[in-house]
Amino acid sequence: MVDFAEKQRQVKEKTAKDAICQAALEVIKDDGIDALKMQTIAQKAGIATGTLYNYFQNKNQLMLFVCETVDEIFLSKMEQNAVLDKTAKARLLILVLDVFKMFEEYHVVFDAAKDLGVIKHAHTEEDMCFKRGINCLKSILDSGIENNEYHKMDTTRTAKLMFFVLIGMLEWQKFCDDVTPEKNAKEIQDMFSDTIKEKIAKE
Repeated sequence: MVDFAEKQRQVKEKTAKDAICQAALEVIKDDGIDALKMQTIAQKAGIATGTLYNYFQNKNQLMLFVCETVDEIFLSKMEQNAVLDKTAKARLLILVLDVFKMFEEYHVVFDAAKDLGVIKHAHTEEDMCFKRGINCLKSILDSGIENNEYHKMDTTRTAKLMFFVLIGMLEWQKFCDDVTPEKNAKEIQDMFSDTIKEKIAKE
């Protein structure tokens, strides 16, 4: 039997947390980390400060939730791009380009998390977020081989290398005014061109 009262509570909690997360994102983007105060977030979310504390005990706990939400935005977009009805080459370029574009929008969130000392990632291959990201790249490479677009390669190793290069270039992008998502995406494509060898039509 479905517990409707519990279901309603869960829906209410998710709705409230989503509104709080959106409010926190707006505060960080518009006013910076110094403006990130529980009272300010509550006001922007349209709830009482006491209600906010019902869901998050402190600012760090809230910031961790915001980071996890942004992680999911990134990963969901990567997973969508990995299965687009396009060639492997096109999907790979779209996936990488979208990651760089999203990072332009959300890097302030990760910077704020670092300033607050919120530990967001283990930064190892065992981290679930990293596994999902690597699997997206691997699935594109595997399909490229299956569809005779790429020569055979170690797709697991290549996907891991590509993912960690991507992570490094995201940080680099913040500090270079002349670097754009398009340039970074093209650089990754060129960097792995020898590994990801395309099969020419006559083959």
